[in-house]
Amino acid sequence: MTCAAAPWWRRWSVWRRTVQLLCLAGFVALIVATATSAERAYAVPGIAWLPFRLDPLVPLLAIVAGTATVAVVLWGLAAIAFALLFGRAFCGWICPLGTAMDVVRRIGAPLLHRVQRSLNVRTTGWLGCMGRWPLMLLIILLLATALGSPLLGVLEPLAIGERAVATALGPWSSQLGQRWHDAGRQAEREPAPGFIDDYRFIGAPVRQVGHTYPWGWLSAAVLGGILLAELAMPRFWCRSLCPTGAALGLLARWSLIRRLPGTTCGSCRACVDRCHLGAFTPEGRLIPSACTACMSCLDVCPSGAARLRPAPSIPRDGPDITRRGLLAAGIVGAALPLVGRISTGTPDPHGIRPPGVSDDRRFLDACVRCGACVQACPTHGLVPALFDDGLPGLFAPRLVPRQGPCEHGCNACAEVCPTHAIPLVELAEKFRTPMGVAVHDHHRCIPWSGGGECRVCWEHCPVEGKAITLKLAFAPNGQAIPMPGVDAGKCVGCGTCEFVCPIEGAAGIRVAATAQADAVRARLQPQART
Repeated sequence: MTCAAAPWWRRWSVWRRTVQLLCLAGFVALIVATATSAERAYAVPGIAWLPFRLDPLVPLLAIVAGTATVAVVLWGLAAIAFALLFGRAFCGWICPLGTAMDVVRRIGAPLLHRVQRSLNVRTTGWLGCMGRWPLMLLIILLLATALGSPLLGVLEPLAIGERAVATALGPWSSQLGQRWHDAGRQAEREPAPGFIDDYRFIGAPVRQVGHTYPWGWLSAAVLGGILLAELAMPRFWCRSLCPTGAALGLLARWSLIRRLPGTTCGSCRACVDRCHLGAFTPEGRLIPSACTACMSCLDVCPSGAARLRPAPSIPRDGPDITRRGLLAAGIVGAALPLVGRISTGTPDPHGIRPPGVSDDRRFLDACVRCGACVQACPTHGLVPALFDDGLPGLFAPRLVPRQGPCEHGCNACAEVCPTHAIPLVELAEKFRTPMGVAVHDHHRCIPWSGGGECRVCWEHCPVEGKAITLKLAFAPNGQAIPMPGVDAGKCVGCGTCEFVCPIEGAAGIRVAATAQADAVRARLQPQART
C-alpha cells in the first residue's frame, strides 16, 4: 500500500513530523524560558539541561572532565541504549536542528528542486558512504579533546542552535522589541533587570549597557549556513559534518530494531528515491549507520515489504572510513592541541570564569559551549569568548563585568549547565571560591586621578560589610576626600563595582583573575602617594 492510498493515521511520516515539531517547540520553549530576570527571582526551568543529555557526547564530556554526576551518567547510558535499540532515530525524530533543516527544505526545495537534484547527483561520488566525513570529524574532535583542546561542543548540533539563539537571535529580537516599545519616548530607561530592586534606594545612577554580544553574529552565521545548505542538499550537515550523527551511526550498526529488508526489492527503487539521507548505496544496500529511522521508505513501499522489525544479524562490513582517512583524522586531531597551545599565549588577567569555577582546565574540558548559561544570566554579564583564551577557549563563557556583574542572589548559570562545568552550589556557598579581585585604576578612577569625589563603587558593593573601603586622604589636587580601596580578603570578584563605574569607556576599577591580581595591581596603581 502506497503512502497516497494509506489513511493519514497509518503513515509514519505524519507521526514523525508531529514528534519532530513537538520536540522543536519544546526545545525553543526551554531556551526562551531559560532567560531569567529579577522579576522571576532568577528562576530557570528545572529541565533546561534535558535536550543536551539526550546526546551521548555531552555526558561523555562530563565524564572525561570529571564533573559528571550519577544523573548525568544515567542519562548518557539511556541515550546509548536508545541508539542501540533504534539506531539514529534521535536524528530523524528528536533533533531540533534536524527538524529545522527539514522545515527549510520543505519551504525552499520547490524553488531550487532542479539545482538540488543536480547537486545530489554530483556529490554521490565524493560523499559515498554517508558516515565517512562525520566519522573523521568525530575522531578529530575526540582526539583533540583527549589531548587538551576540548572543541567537541563547538560542533554539537544542539549547542549550535542554542548558542545562536542566546548570543544573536535572542538579543536582536529583544533590541527590536525594546525599540518598538520605546518609540516616541524620551524618558531615560529604568535600570537593567537585576538592579532595579537592589539599588533603587541609592541616589547614584546605574550605568546602562546594551544587551549585545560581540561575536553573536558568528554563531548566527554558523546556524544560517547549516540551514541554507539544506537548499542545496537534504540534510547536508547530517551527511557531512555532524559529530553526534557519527557517534550515533556507530551505535546504529548494532541496533536491535531497524528497517528490513536491508536491500531494495529488485528493480523497485521507490525507497531510494524517497530517502533524504542517501542511506542506500548505488547497489541498493541500506547503510545502517546512515539510516535515521524516518520511515519514509515504509510509507512509499508499494508491496509493503519494507518494515521496521528486529534485525536478525549485524552487518559484517566495518565503519565507513578508509585507513588513509583514519590516519589523516588522527594527525589533525593530534595537531589541534599543539595549535591550541601556540594560540593561547599570555593568560588574560581579566578573564573571569563563571562563579564557583576553581579549575580553568577542568572547566574548559567539561564545557559544551552550548550558551545556556549566557542565555540564563540575568545581567547578561556572561559572554562567549572567541580566541581570548586561545583555541581551547573558543565559545567558552567568561564574565565581562563592564557588560553585567554576577548577581549574588542568582545561580541560574549553574542550574542550566548540562555537564556541571559550572558547579551547582547553594547560594550561601556560591562565592566560597572568589571569581577574582577588584583593583582600582589610579589613572582613571575619579578620586585617584584628581577628578573629584566619587564613591559609586562603595555604594553599590553588595558584599556584606563592603569589600570596597573608603579612607580619607589627599587627592592629587590637594583636597582631602574619601579615597576608595579594595579589601582583597572580602572581595569575591562579582564585578558590580566595575559595572556601575560612571566613567565612559574602561572603568576606574577592574576585576582581575586572582592569580593575576598582583600583576594587574602593579600596572594600574603607580607608587602610592603620601
